[in-house]
Amino acid sequence: MVDSIIEYVRIEKTGVSSVELAERFLKFKKPPVKFAEAAISGIIAGDKRCVLNPDGLWVFDESRGDAEITFDKLPLCIVYMLADSQGDTLNYIAVWDLFPYPQFCCDVWLHKPLSAVAGVDPSGIDLTADSIETRLVQVVSILSEKIPVLFSYDDTYRFNAQFENDVLTDKNRILLFDDLLHALSIDIPDNGSLSHISGISGNTHVPDSPPEQAKQFASIVSDALKMLKEKNINTRNELDHAVMLTTEKIIAGKHFSLQEINSLPQAPGVYGLKDYTGKYLFISKCKDLHQSITSHFRKFSDSSKKRIAVETVSFDAHRCGSELECELFEHRLIHKHNPSIRRNTTRKVSEIPEKCILFLPHTQRSMVLTIWVSAKRNVVMKAFSCVAEPSAVIDAELNNYFYTQPDSDPSDPFERELIGNFLERNPDFHPLIIPSSLNASDLIHEFKERIKKFTEN
Repeated sequence: MVDSIIEYVRIEKTGVSSVELAERFLKFKKPPVKFAEAAISGIIAGDKRCVLNPDGLWVFDESRGDAEITFDKLPLCIVYMLADSQGDTLNYIAVWDLFPYPQFCCDVWLHKPLSAVAGVDPSGIDLTADSIETRLVQVVSILSEKIPVLFSYDDTYRFNAQFENDVLTDKNRILLFDDLLHALSIDIPDNGSLSHISGISGNTHVPDSPPEQAKQFASIVSDALKMLKEKNINTRNELDHAVMLTTEKIIAGKHFSLQEINSLPQAPGVYGLKDYTGKYLFISKCKDLHQSITSHFRKFSDSSKKRIAVETVSFDAHRCGSELECELFEHRLIHKHNPSIRRNTTRKVSEIPEKCILFLPHTQRSMVLTIWVSAKRNVVMKAFSCVAEPSAVIDAELNNYFYTQPDSDPSDPFERELIGNFLERNPDFHPLIIPSSLNASDLIHEFKERIKKFTEN
C-alpha cells in the first residue's frame, strides 16, 4: 500500500490532499483534514520525496530524498550507448531496468547497422525520420521518470548532444558506473569498454550483438550494486561518501584539498597539473573542470595516469566560454609550458576563410569573445563588452590586423586547423568572413553590428 500511495502522489503532478488519499487507500469516509494528514503522514512521510506543501497538498519532489533511499527502491536503469569509431556519433541506445532484476525497457537505432553486426537484422529496422523521432521521444520520456546509470560522465555529453536537451545533465539525477567501480577499488582505462568490466559478472565473453551487449552491461551493473551492498553501500549518500574517502586518501599531502576540487565549476575549461617543482605534468581542455580534475585521482589503470596521480602537487584551472576557446587555450599553454605528459592527438586539416572573425560566448554574460583570423598572421583572441560601444582604439586594431602588411613571422598553422575543424563540426556557425572587397570602415561597422547581436541574444 505504501508504494501505491507514493506512486499516486508522483503521478498527480498538481498535488493531492490527505483527505483524498485517506478515502482512496484507507477507505475512510469524509475524514477530518487533521486526522487524514496524520494518517497519511505516518505512512508516506518516511519517503522524503513526498512533501506536504503550504496548500495542504502532497507533491512528489524528485530532487529530494533519493540520496538516502536504498538503490533497490530507486527507479534505476542502465543506458547503453554504441557510438561510431570516433566516439562522437551514437548509433544505438538501449535502456534496461535494474530492479528487481535486469529487464529490457526500450531501445532505438539511430543509424542502420552494418549487415555484419551479429544478431541484428538491418532490414527489420525502420530508420525513417518519423520512426526515429518517435522512439527518441519515448526514450526521453522513460528516462525522465528514472535514474539512469551511465558508463562514464562522457556518455552524458554524447547523449545530450544527440537529444539536444539536458535530460541527463543534472548529476543528481544520474549514477556513474565509474563511481561504482571507484567505490569497489576496480580500475579500468579511460576508454574502458565491456571487455574491461565483463569479469565482474564472471563472464569474460563480450557478445557481438549490441542488444546483447546492453543486456550484459545491465547484468554487470546489477552485480556491481550487489557487491556494494556487501560493503554496506546501499544509497547514493553512502556511495558518495565511499568515493570521497578513497579520493581523499589519494590527494593527502598535496597542496590542495578535495573541497577545493569540489568548488571548481562544472563547466568547460583548461587545467594544468603541476609537480612539486611547479613544472606542468599535464595540460588539458575539458568539458567539466570539476569532473575532469577529480578523475585524475580515481583511475590508475596505466602508468601515465598513476604518475599524474602520484606526482601532482598543485593545479591551475581556467574556465572557458566555448569549445573553441578551450582548444586554442590548451594548444597555447602546451606550446608554452611543454608538459611532460601529453595526449595523443590526430591532426585534421579543414578549409578556413583567409580572413574572418568568430564571435563566441564568454564566461561573463555581458562579454563576447572574438577570434580574429588572417593568413600569415597569428590568431588573436579579444573579449569585448556587449553593452559598451567599441572604442576608436578597436577601430585602429581591426584596420591594422586585417589591412596592413602581415607579420614577418609565420602564423601557427595548427591554430588555423583547430578553427577550421571547429567550423566543419558546426556547419550552422557563421563567422564574419572578410572578402578582399570589404573596406576597413565597412568591416568596423559590421563588427559592431555583430557585437550588438550578442546583446540581443
